[in-house]
Amino acid sequence: MLNRSTAGSRAAAAGSRQAPVDRTSATAGASRRSLLLLLGAALVLMLTGLDGTPLRGLYDDVNRALIARNLAQSGGWIAVDSTGEPVLTKPPLMYWTAASLYRLTGRADELPARLASVLGMLVLLLGTFHLGRRLQDTPTGLLAGLLLVTMPLFLAMARQPLIDTVMLAGFGLCLIAVAELMTAPATQRTRWWLLLAVGFAWTTMTKGPVLLPLLLLILVPQRFGPAPLRPSGRQWLAMLGAVLLLVVPWHVAMLIAAPQIKDIWLTELLGRFTGSSAYHDWTQKPWWFYGPDLANTAPWLFLWPAGVVWAWRRRRTDRLAPLLLWWSLGGLVFFTVASATKRSYYLLPLYPAFALLGAGFWRGYRDRELRPLFPAALGRLVWGLTGSVVAGLVLAAGMAVGLGRLAWPWGVAALTSLGSGRRGWNRLRRRPELPDAILAAAIVLVLYHAAVVPPWHAFLSGKPFLLAARSFIAAEESAMHPAAAAPRPRIFACDIELEIAAFYLGVRPFNIAGPDKLPDLVARGGGGWLITRVEHAAAVEGLTPALARALHSPLREESRAYGLYRLPQADAR
Repeated sequence: MLNRSTAGSRAAAAGSRQAPVDRTSATAGASRRSLLLLLGAALVLMLTGLDGTPLRGLYDDVNRALIARNLAQSGGWIAVDSTGEPVLTKPPLMYWTAASLYRLTGRADELPARLASVLGMLVLLLGTFHLGRRLQDTPTGLLAGLLLVTMPLFLAMARQPLIDTVMLAGFGLCLIAVAELMTAPATQRTRWWLLLAVGFAWTTMTKGPVLLPLLLLILVPQRFGPAPLRPSGRQWLAMLGAVLLLVVPWHVAMLIAAPQIKDIWLTELLGRFTGSSAYHDWTQKPWWFYGPDLANTAPWLFLWPAGVVWAWRRRRTDRLAPLLLWWSLGGLVFFTVASATKRSYYLLPLYPAFALLGAGFWRGYRDRELRPLFPAALGRLVWGLTGSVVAGLVLAAGMAVGLGRLAWPWGVAALTSLGSGRRGWNRLRRRPELPDAILAAAIVLVLYHAAVVPPWHAFLSGKPFLLAARSFIAAEESAMHPAAAAPRPRIFACDIELEIAAFYLGVRPFNIAGPDKLPDLVARGGGGWLITRVEHAAAVEGLTPALARALHSPLREESRAYGLYRLPQADAR
């Protein structure tokens, strides 16, 4: 009996020792499943309709793509613009990343440049998920990631070639490092300090040290408290060495090749934090610009102020809460007051904080922690308003597009949006982690980027006509020079953005300042080709029509007619 009792106690003890292992394994499995769900949702949202969506010249997207393609085609490491001049205003990491994708895919269209932004924002999304998972729990990280990727501005910029989106990959690495530094033992932090240094070096090699103030807002408050983050002397040296190794070589090489670049760098860096009206006049905004601009976080705008209440209540007991307060509120004040130029996507480094605050609030509300402050009636009102806002956006878009070709997808989206409520996708487990409103927002965004954005950008850019003109010119030039390689054609452009024309024509056209200059161009002779609006060419004698195409807006009753014309030779005048 004694032996059986002893054996039983040992078995019980063994079982008790095994239980934490099982729980850890289950937690790791749930984390992997959540990560796969987040990545799957993000890839669907970011890649739907991406291939073939034209560049439209918004936020320098075509300029970035053109520089990266030129870099890939030249095989060099110094980025040059469409005129052959070196790009000295920004570090080259965005161009290197996009150029590598151009070389890997063998393509020459928009997709490789867009994929560079997709990859950058995916890393930021992973950093957001990891921070929420490590400092709260896996459902909080998953919910924050889903809120982030369904914010319209975040998703739109993730699909567009931008320096800032590639820069945010480095910021995502910094978030992963911060999450580990705040939870790992002091003896295991060196690797994470090094990852933080690598992330900062990445951001610096993409856009300069513009994110240093935001990193300080996140890290400096962590030096105080019961478990302060204070790197040792050896860790400081390791971080400094990593940053110098990754940042200095290119800067030194550029200073040797172009000594005047130091003045350009000073103007670029200091101009962003001064009130100089000579710097980027077109982006000067009033100090309150970023207040209304927060509407770009819709339909989750209401969540992050409520999340501030949640974080304030937990600021003394939760390490994530004060970090989010400094990050979101301090970062908003910094970008509002310190930046002389203001663009909507400059706030993208704050969007993960908004998403984490919203996820924290929702989790706190669901777990009854915040019910006294936010009663159930308010919760129902919040999600009802969310469904109404999304449905209203769908209705507005449907009215703008018309009730024809997009009637059924917009109808499905509207019905899904109206049905959004507080119940989650995990109803069978009775654990409503994810509100249905996220699914509704995702459906609307997928339909928008798949069905509306491509034809709208095609209309704005003139891509269909430019590609047809390129094929026509190539065929004509080959017919004129059958025995030898055709020389580069002389192409002139009027009433169309030169960077867009250069990207889709494969050669940069000469600029004609306005329709009133067209008679002088014809009078000079010399041959070549002219691209302009049909109505402008009709008023000029001497042009020979070669190709014409009318483009129609998918959103309103508007059309543009472009034409390709032969210019007269000198002896034909």
